[in-house]
Amino acid sequence: MTDIFDPYAGNVLVQGLGPILSAEQVISNLACLPIPPKSPKEVPFETRLHELATFRDIFIPRNEHISLQQTVDVMLRQGYRQRNPLLAEAWQKVSGRSEKIVARPFMALLIGHSGTGKTAVAKRIFNLCSHQVIEHENFPHLVGGLRQVVWLSVDAPANGLMSELAANLMLGWDAIMEMHGGPLARRFTETLSRTSRKGPQMFDEWRQVANSHFLGLLHVDEIQNLFKIETLEKRKLKNGTYRPPELRIIDDQTLKMLLSLSNTWGIPLLLSGTPDALLAIQKRVSNLQRVVDSGFHRLEPYKPSPDPEFQMFVQILYRYQYVQQKLELNDELYSTLHRFSAGVPRLLIALWVAVHRIVFEKKRDKLELADFKQAYDRYFKPLHGAIDALHSGDPIMMSRYEDLLPEEDPLEEIWRMSGKSEDQLAKLRKGLGL
Repeated sequence: MTDIFDPYAGNVLVQGLGPILSAEQVISNLACLPIPPKSPKEVPFETRLHELATFRDIFIPRNEHISLQQTVDVMLRQGYRQRNPLLAEAWQKVSGRSEKIVARPFMALLIGHSGTGKTAVAKRIFNLCSHQVIEHENFPHLVGGLRQVVWLSVDAPANGLMSELAANLMLGWDAIMEMHGGPLARRFTETLSRTSRKGPQMFDEWRQVANSHFLGLLHVDEIQNLFKIETLEKRKLKNGTYRPPELRIIDDQTLKMLLSLSNTWGIPLLLSGTPDALLAIQKRVSNLQRVVDSGFHRLEPYKPSPDPEFQMFVQILYRYQYVQQKLELNDELYSTLHRFSAGVPRLLIALWVAVHRIVFEKKRDKLELADFKQAYDRYFKPLHGAIDALHSGDPIMMSRYEDLLPEEDPLEEIWRMSGKSEDQLAKLRKGLGL
Protein backbone atom coordinates (compact mmCIF):
# COMPACT_ATOMS: atom_id res chain seq x y z
CA MET A 1 0.00 0.00 0.00
CA THR A 2 1.37 3.41 -1.01
CA ASP A 3 1.76 5.91 1.82
CA ILE A 4 -0.38 9.05 1.53
CA PHE A 5 1.79 12.11 0.97
CA ASP A 6 1.80 14.47 3.96
CA PRO A 7 3.31 17.92 3.24
CA TYR A 8 3.41 18.65 6.98
CA ALA A 9 4.97 15.40 8.24
CA GLY A 10 6.98 15.88 11.42
CA ASN A 11 5.50 19.29 12.27
CA VAL A 12 4.14 18.99 15.80
CA LEU A 13 2.05 22.15 15.37
CA VAL A 14 0.04 20.58 12.55
CA GLN A 15 -0.39 17.13 14.05
CA GLY A 16 -3.18 18.20 16.40
CA LEU A 17 -5.29 19.91 13.73
CA GLY A 18 -6.90 16.75 12.46
CA PRO A 19 -6.97 15.53 8.86
CA ILE A 20 -7.36 17.66 5.75
CA LEU A 21 -11.07 17.39 4.91
CA SER A 22 -12.66 16.70 1.55
CA ALA A 23 -15.44 18.98 0.28
CA GLU A 24 -17.98 16.32 1.19
CA GLN A 25 -16.65 16.13 4.74
CA VAL A 26 -16.74 19.92 5.06
CA ILE A 27 -20.41 19.99 3.99
CA SER A 28 -21.32 17.24 6.43
CA ASN A 29 -19.54 18.89 9.34
CA LEU A 30 -20.71 22.45 8.68
CA ALA A 31 -24.37 21.59 8.19
CA CYS A 32 -26.80 21.80 11.10
CA LEU A 33 -30.15 20.34 10.13
CA PRO A 34 -32.50 19.91 13.11
CA ILE A 35 -34.75 16.87 13.17
CA PRO A 36 -37.73 17.69 10.92
CA PRO A 37 -41.09 17.84 12.72
CA LYS A 38 -43.11 14.69 12.93
CA SER A 39 -46.83 14.80 12.33
CA PRO A 40 -48.06 17.76 14.40
CA LYS A 41 -51.47 16.15 14.87
CA GLU A 42 -52.63 16.58 18.48
CA VAL A 43 -49.46 18.55 19.37
CA PRO A 44 -50.59 21.84 20.98
CA PHE A 45 -49.57 25.04 19.20
CA GLU A 46 -47.80 26.17 22.38
CA THR A 47 -45.59 23.08 22.26
CA ARG A 48 -44.88 23.51 18.55
CA LEU A 49 -43.62 27.02 19.28
CA HIS A 50 -40.80 25.51 21.34
CA GLU A 51 -40.01 22.99 18.61
CA LEU A 52 -39.93 25.90 16.17
CA ALA A 53 -37.30 27.62 18.34
CA THR A 54 -35.00 24.63 17.77
CA PHE A 55 -35.35 25.15 14.03
CA ARG A 56 -33.45 28.45 14.33
CA ASP A 57 -30.25 26.42 14.82
CA ILE A 58 -30.39 25.44 11.16
CA PHE A 59 -27.26 26.08 9.10
CA ILE A 60 -27.14 25.27 5.40
CA PRO A 61 -23.68 25.26 3.79
CA ARG A 62 -23.05 27.15 0.57
CA ASN A 63 -20.36 26.67 -2.04
CA GLU A 64 -18.59 29.80 -0.81
CA HIS A 65 -18.45 28.28 2.68
CA ILE A 66 -16.51 25.32 1.30
CA SER A 67 -14.09 27.66 -0.45
CA LEU A 68 -13.64 29.70 2.75
CA GLN A 69 -12.92 26.55 4.76
CA GLN A 70 -10.22 25.59 2.28
CA THR A 71 -8.70 29.07 2.53
CA VAL A 72 -8.66 28.95 6.34
CA ASP A 73 -7.22 25.42 6.40
CA VAL A 74 -4.44 26.28 3.95
CA MET A 75 -3.55 29.50 5.81
CA LEU A 76 -3.48 27.70 9.14
CA ARG A 77 -1.33 24.79 8.03
CA GLN A 78 0.99 26.85 5.82
CA GLY A 79 1.43 29.37 8.62
CA TYR A 80 2.55 26.54 10.87
CA ARG A 81 4.83 25.21 8.13
CA GLN A 82 6.71 28.52 8.23
CA ARG A 83 6.88 28.39 12.03
CA ASN A 84 7.84 24.75 12.41
CA PRO A 85 9.53 24.60 15.85
CA LEU A 86 12.22 22.34 14.40
CA LEU A 87 13.44 25.40 12.44
CA ALA A 88 15.71 27.96 14.09
CA GLU A 89 13.79 30.77 12.35
CA ALA A 90 10.64 29.86 14.29
CA TRP A 91 12.33 30.52 17.61
CA GLN A 92 13.79 33.79 16.34
CA LYS A 93 10.19 34.92 15.75
CA VAL A 94 9.14 33.83 19.22
CA SER A 95 12.05 35.71 20.76
CA GLY A 96 11.29 38.84 18.74
CA ARG A 97 14.37 38.69 16.51
CA SER A 98 12.48 38.20 13.26
CA GLU A 99 12.94 41.54 11.49
CA LYS A 100 15.40 40.07 8.98
CA ILE A 101 13.34 36.93 8.37
CA VAL A 102 10.98 37.18 5.42
CA ALA A 103 7.70 35.34 6.04
CA ARG A 104 5.12 34.84 3.36
CA PRO A 105 1.97 36.61 4.59
CA PHE A 106 -1.29 34.70 4.80
CA MET A 107 -4.28 37.03 4.86
CA ALA A 108 -7.85 36.69 3.62
CA LEU A 109 -10.96 38.85 3.55
CA LEU A 110 -14.58 37.79 4.10
CA ILE A 111 -17.17 40.37 3.07
CA GLY A 112 -20.96 40.25 3.23
CA HIS A 113 -24.04 42.21 4.16
CA SER A 114 -25.51 41.75 7.63
CA GLY A 115 -27.42 38.49 7.85
CA THR A 116 -25.46 36.59 5.23
CA GLY A 117 -23.77 34.47 7.91
CA LYS A 118 -20.15 35.68 8.01
CA THR A 119 -19.59 35.24 11.72
CA ALA A 120 -21.56 31.99 11.93
CA VAL A 121 -19.66 30.26 9.12
CA ALA A 122 -16.26 31.50 10.34
CA LYS A 123 -16.79 30.03 13.79
CA ARG A 124 -18.20 26.79 12.39
CA ILE A 125 -15.11 26.47 10.23
CA PHE A 126 -12.79 27.09 13.18
CA ASN A 127 -14.61 24.41 15.14
CA LEU A 128 -13.75 21.89 12.43
CA CYS A 129 -10.26 21.92 13.94
CA SER A 130 -9.87 19.10 16.44
CA HIS A 131 -9.08 21.56 19.25
CA GLN A 132 -8.80 25.29 19.82
CA VAL A 133 -6.06 24.69 22.38
CA ILE A 134 -3.62 21.78 22.10
CA GLU A 135 -1.69 20.66 25.17
CA HIS A 136 1.83 19.46 24.35
CA GLU A 137 3.45 17.56 27.20
CA ASN A 138 6.67 17.54 25.19
CA PHE A 139 7.68 20.25 22.75
CA PRO A 140 10.90 20.80 20.77
CA HIS A 141 13.48 22.89 22.63
CA LEU A 142 11.17 23.51 25.60
CA VAL A 143 11.08 22.04 29.10
CA GLY A 144 7.61 21.53 30.52
CA GLY A 145 5.65 21.37 27.27
CA LEU A 146 3.53 24.05 25.59
CA ARG A 147 -0.08 25.15 25.29
CA GLN A 148 -0.68 25.80 21.56
CA VAL A 149 -3.57 28.11 20.62
CA VAL A 150 -4.89 27.21 17.18
CA TRP A 151 -7.25 30.14 16.57
CA LEU A 152 -8.62 33.25 18.20
CA SER A 153 -11.68 35.22 17.07
CA VAL A 154 -12.46 38.73 18.33
CA ASP A 155 -14.59 41.68 17.28
CA ALA A 156 -13.11 44.98 16.23
CA PRO A 157 -14.22 47.54 18.84
CA ALA A 158 -17.09 49.88 18.03
CA ASN A 159 -14.84 52.95 18.41
CA GLY A 160 -12.10 51.52 16.17
CA LEU A 161 -9.27 52.42 18.57
CA MET A 162 -6.07 50.41 18.81
CA SER A 163 -6.24 50.34 22.64
CA GLU A 164 -9.72 48.80 22.56
CA LEU A 165 -8.77 46.24 19.92
CA ALA A 166 -5.75 45.25 22.01
CA ALA A 167 -8.04 44.93 25.04
CA ASN A 168 -10.40 42.68 23.06
CA LEU A 169 -7.46 40.50 22.05
CA MET A 170 -6.32 40.23 25.65
CA LEU A 171 -9.80 39.47 26.96
CA GLY A 172 -10.34 36.84 24.28
CA TRP A 173 -6.98 35.25 25.01
CA ASP A 174 -7.55 35.15 28.77
CA ALA A 175 -11.00 33.62 28.30
CA ILE A 176 -9.52 30.76 26.25
CA MET A 177 -6.70 30.16 28.71
CA GLU A 178 -9.03 30.20 31.71
CA MET A 179 -11.14 27.48 30.07
CA HIS A 180 -8.08 25.25 29.80
CA GLY A 181 -6.05 26.21 32.84
CA GLY A 182 -8.30 27.92 35.38
CA PRO A 183 -8.20 31.55 36.62
CA LEU A 184 -4.45 31.41 37.20
CA ALA A 185 -3.95 30.99 33.45
CA ARG A 186 -5.17 34.52 32.81
CA ARG A 187 -2.19 36.52 31.52
CA PHE A 188 -3.43 40.07 31.03
CA THR A 189 -5.39 40.86 34.22
CA GLU A 190 -2.92 43.49 35.40
CA THR A 191 -2.67 45.24 32.03
CA LEU A 192 -6.45 45.34 31.59
CA SER A 193 -6.93 46.83 35.04
CA ARG A 194 -4.89 49.93 34.21
CA THR A 195 -6.84 53.18 33.81
CA SER A 196 -4.40 54.47 31.20
CA ARG A 197 -4.16 52.24 28.14
CA LYS A 198 -1.59 52.65 25.39
CA GLY A 199 -2.67 50.75 22.29
CA PRO A 200 0.65 49.94 20.60
CA GLN A 201 2.27 48.73 23.83
CA MET A 202 -0.77 46.60 24.71
CA PHE A 203 -0.88 45.13 21.20
CA ASP A 204 2.81 44.29 21.32
CA GLU A 205 2.45 42.68 24.74
CA TRP A 206 -0.41 40.50 23.43
CA ARG A 207 1.51 39.69 20.26
CA GLN A 208 4.51 38.40 22.22
CA VAL A 209 2.28 36.06 24.21
CA ALA A 210 0.43 34.90 21.07
CA ASN A 211 3.76 34.22 19.36
CA SER A 212 5.09 32.20 22.27
CA HIS A 213 1.99 29.99 22.19
CA PHE A 214 2.18 29.62 18.38
CA LEU A 215 -1.22 31.18 17.63
CA GLY A 216 -2.32 29.55 14.38
CA LEU A 217 -4.77 32.13 13.03
CA LEU A 218 -6.36 35.39 14.17
CA HIS A 219 -9.87 36.30 13.04
CA VAL A 220 -10.99 39.92 13.47
CA ASP A 221 -14.72 40.37 12.81
CA GLU A 222 -16.69 43.59 12.25
CA ILE A 223 -13.69 45.32 10.69
CA GLN A 224 -15.96 48.08 9.39
CA ASN A 225 -15.67 49.41 12.96
CA LEU A 226 -12.08 50.36 12.20
CA PHE A 227 -13.33 53.02 9.79
CA LYS A 228 -15.37 56.15 10.32
CA ILE A 229 -18.30 56.74 8.02
CA GLU A 230 -19.96 60.05 7.36
CA THR A 231 -23.31 60.58 9.02
CA LEU A 232 -26.47 60.19 6.96
CA GLU A 233 -27.17 63.90 7.37
CA LYS A 234 -23.83 64.89 5.80
CA ARG A 235 -24.52 62.64 2.83
CA LYS A 236 -27.99 64.02 2.15
CA LEU A 237 -28.29 66.00 -1.08
CA LYS A 238 -30.58 68.94 -1.74
CA ASN A 239 -32.99 66.79 -3.74
CA GLY A 240 -33.45 64.43 -0.78
CA THR A 241 -31.29 61.63 -2.15
CA TYR A 242 -28.00 60.40 -0.69
CA ARG A 243 -24.51 60.22 -2.14
CA PRO A 244 -22.16 57.31 -1.42
CA PRO A 245 -20.24 57.93 1.82
CA GLU A 246 -16.58 58.61 2.38
CA LEU A 247 -14.74 56.44 4.88
CA ARG A 248 -11.46 56.91 6.67
CA ILE A 249 -9.40 54.83 9.08
CA ILE A 250 -10.09 55.89 12.67
CA ASP A 251 -6.69 54.84 14.03
CA ASP A 252 -4.10 54.33 11.31
CA GLN A 253 -1.89 52.25 13.59
CA THR A 254 -4.62 49.65 14.06
CA LEU A 255 -4.57 48.39 10.49
CA LYS A 256 -0.78 48.61 10.32
CA MET A 257 -0.34 46.53 13.46
CA LEU A 258 -2.81 43.92 12.24
CA LEU A 259 -1.02 43.60 8.91
CA SER A 260 2.31 43.30 10.73
CA LEU A 261 1.07 40.11 12.42
CA SER A 262 1.13 38.35 9.07
CA ASN A 263 3.83 40.31 7.25
CA THR A 264 6.41 40.27 10.03
CA TRP A 265 5.41 37.59 12.53
CA GLY A 266 3.86 34.99 10.23
CA ILE A 267 0.48 34.69 12.00
CA PRO A 268 -2.30 34.17 9.40
CA LEU A 269 -5.05 36.78 9.50
CA LEU A 270 -8.72 36.56 8.49
CA LEU A 271 -10.65 39.82 8.42
CA SER A 272 -14.43 39.89 8.05
CA GLY A 273 -17.04 42.61 7.87
CA THR A 274 -19.65 44.41 5.82
CA PRO A 275 -18.95 45.82 2.33
CA ASP A 276 -18.22 49.33 3.61
CA ALA A 277 -14.98 47.96 5.08
CA LEU A 278 -13.83 46.99 1.60
CA LEU A 279 -14.60 50.50 0.40
CA ALA A 280 -12.17 51.88 2.96
CA ILE A 281 -9.44 49.24 2.63
CA GLN A 282 -9.28 49.54 -1.15
CA LYS A 283 -8.47 53.25 -0.88
CA ARG A 284 -4.97 51.94 -0.25
CA VAL A 285 -4.12 49.48 -2.99
CA SER A 286 -1.18 48.06 -1.06
CA ASN A 287 -3.43 47.20 1.87
CA LEU A 288 -5.99 45.60 -0.42
CA GLN A 289 -3.38 43.43 -2.13
CA ARG A 290 -2.02 42.24 1.22
CA VAL A 291 -5.42 41.52 2.74
CA VAL A 292 -6.57 39.32 -0.15
CA ASP A 293 -3.25 37.52 -0.50
CA SER A 294 -4.75 34.15 0.43
CA GLY A 295 -8.35 34.65 -0.59
CA PHE A 296 -11.27 37.03 -1.07
CA HIS A 297 -14.66 35.65 -0.14
CA ARG A 298 -17.98 37.40 -0.57
CA LEU A 299 -21.21 36.11 0.93
CA GLU A 300 -24.09 37.59 -0.99
CA PRO A 301 -27.82 37.26 -0.45
CA TYR A 302 -29.36 34.49 -2.52
CA LYS A 303 -30.46 35.52 -5.96
CA PRO A 304 -34.10 34.73 -6.83
CA SER A 305 -35.15 31.45 -8.38
CA PRO A 306 -33.96 29.78 -10.59
CA ASP A 307 -30.71 30.36 -8.63
CA PRO A 308 -29.84 26.74 -7.69
CA GLU A 309 -28.45 27.62 -4.25
CA PHE A 310 -31.57 29.56 -3.34
CA GLN A 311 -33.79 26.73 -4.52
CA MET A 312 -31.77 24.28 -2.44
CA PHE A 313 -32.12 26.50 0.64
CA VAL A 314 -35.90 26.70 0.20
CA GLN A 315 -36.20 22.95 -0.39
CA ILE A 316 -34.58 22.38 2.99
CA LEU A 317 -36.78 24.99 4.69
CA TYR A 318 -39.76 23.24 3.17
CA ARG A 319 -39.06 20.14 5.29
CA TYR A 320 -39.69 22.18 8.44
CA GLN A 321 -43.42 22.85 8.35
CA TYR A 322 -44.96 22.61 11.79
CA VAL A 323 -48.54 22.36 10.54
CA GLN A 324 -50.71 19.53 9.25
CA GLN A 325 -51.54 21.04 5.86
CA LYS A 326 -48.33 21.80 4.01
CA LEU A 327 -47.60 24.50 1.47
CA GLU A 328 -46.94 23.47 -2.10
CA LEU A 329 -43.34 23.80 -3.24
CA ASN A 330 -43.73 25.85 -6.40
CA ASP A 331 -42.53 29.00 -8.16
CA GLU A 332 -44.95 31.14 -6.19
CA LEU A 333 -43.43 30.03 -2.89
CA TYR A 334 -39.89 30.72 -4.15
CA SER A 335 -40.97 34.17 -5.31
CA THR A 336 -42.79 35.00 -2.06
CA LEU A 337 -39.88 34.00 0.15
CA HIS A 338 -37.38 36.02 -1.87
CA ARG A 339 -39.64 39.06 -2.07
CA PHE A 340 -39.96 39.35 1.71
CA SER A 341 -36.34 38.50 2.61
CA ALA A 342 -34.27 39.80 -0.36
CA GLY A 343 -32.55 36.42 -0.20
CA VAL A 344 -30.70 37.18 3.07
CA PRO A 345 -30.28 33.81 4.87
CA ARG A 346 -30.94 35.19 8.35
CA LEU A 347 -34.11 36.91 7.14
CA LEU A 348 -35.28 33.80 5.30
CA ILE A 349 -35.06 31.81 8.52
CA ALA A 350 -36.68 34.60 10.56
CA LEU A 351 -39.52 34.87 8.02
CA TRP A 352 -40.13 31.11 8.17
CA VAL A 353 -40.39 31.32 11.97
CA ALA A 354 -42.58 34.43 11.84
CA VAL A 355 -45.11 32.91 9.44
CA HIS A 356 -45.53 29.91 11.72
CA ARG A 357 -46.16 32.21 14.67
CA ILE A 358 -48.85 33.94 12.67
CA VAL A 359 -50.77 30.71 12.01
CA PHE A 360 -50.18 29.40 15.56
CA GLU A 361 -51.83 32.53 16.95
CA LYS A 362 -54.79 31.93 14.65
CA LYS A 363 -54.97 28.29 15.82
CA ARG A 364 -54.95 27.37 12.15
CA ASP A 365 -53.14 24.17 11.12
CA LYS A 366 -52.33 25.36 7.63
CA LEU A 367 -49.79 27.67 6.01
CA GLU A 368 -50.93 29.98 3.22
CA LEU A 369 -48.91 32.30 1.01
CA ALA A 370 -50.90 35.28 2.29
CA ASP A 371 -49.49 34.59 5.76
CA PHE A 372 -46.01 35.57 4.56
CA LYS A 373 -47.18 39.08 3.70
CA GLN A 374 -48.79 39.39 7.12
CA ALA A 375 -45.60 38.17 8.84
CA TYR A 376 -43.55 40.61 6.77
CA ASP A 377 -45.77 43.56 7.68
CA ARG A 378 -45.92 42.65 11.35
CA TYR A 379 -42.43 41.41 12.22
CA PHE A 380 -40.26 42.94 9.50
CA LYS A 381 -41.60 46.48 9.42
CA PRO A 382 -38.32 48.12 10.56
CA LEU A 383 -36.52 46.26 7.75
CA HIS A 384 -38.77 47.22 4.82
CA GLY A 385 -36.49 50.00 3.61
CA ALA A 386 -33.36 47.88 3.75
CA ILE A 387 -35.05 44.96 1.98
CA ASP A 388 -36.31 47.27 -0.76
CA ALA A 389 -32.79 48.70 -1.12
CA LEU A 390 -31.31 45.22 -1.52
CA HIS A 391 -33.88 44.33 -4.16
CA SER A 392 -33.14 47.54 -6.06
CA GLY A 393 -29.36 47.17 -6.10
CA ASP A 394 -29.33 50.98 -6.30
CA PRO A 395 -26.10 52.33 -4.70
CA ILE A 396 -27.86 55.50 -3.55
CA MET A 397 -30.71 53.60 -1.89
CA MET A 398 -28.30 51.14 -0.32
CA SER A 399 -26.00 53.88 0.95
CA ARG A 400 -28.71 54.91 3.42
CA TYR A 401 -27.91 51.74 5.33
CA GLU A 402 -24.30 51.51 6.47
CA ASP A 403 -24.07 47.72 6.33
CA LEU A 404 -25.68 47.55 2.87
CA LEU A 405 -23.06 49.69 1.17
CA PRO A 406 -22.25 48.23 -2.28
CA GLU A 407 -18.55 47.67 -2.71
CA GLU A 408 -16.64 48.97 -5.69
CA ASP A 409 -15.43 46.19 -7.92
CA PRO A 410 -11.63 45.91 -8.23
CA LEU A 411 -12.11 42.25 -7.34
CA GLU A 412 -15.18 41.59 -9.47
CA GLU A 413 -13.22 39.65 -12.07
CA ILE A 414 -11.68 37.46 -9.37
CA TRP A 415 -15.19 36.75 -8.11
CA ARG A 416 -16.44 35.84 -11.57
CA MET A 417 -13.42 33.66 -12.27
CA SER A 418 -14.08 31.70 -9.06
CA GLY A 419 -17.58 30.79 -10.29
CA LYS A 420 -19.28 27.73 -8.92
CA SER A 421 -19.18 24.71 -11.20
CA GLU A 422 -22.07 22.33 -11.71
CA ASP A 423 -19.95 19.61 -10.15
CA GLN A 424 -19.51 21.65 -6.96
CA LEU A 425 -23.23 22.26 -6.75
CA ALA A 426 -23.99 18.59 -7.28
CA LYS A 427 -21.68 17.67 -4.39
CA LEU A 428 -23.36 20.27 -2.17
CA ARG A 429 -26.82 18.91 -2.93
CA LYS A 430 -25.69 15.34 -2.36
CA GLY A 431 -24.12 16.25 0.97
CA LEU A 432 -27.38 17.81 2.13
CA GLY A 433 -29.48 14.84 1.07
CA LEU A 434 -31.29 16.53 -1.83
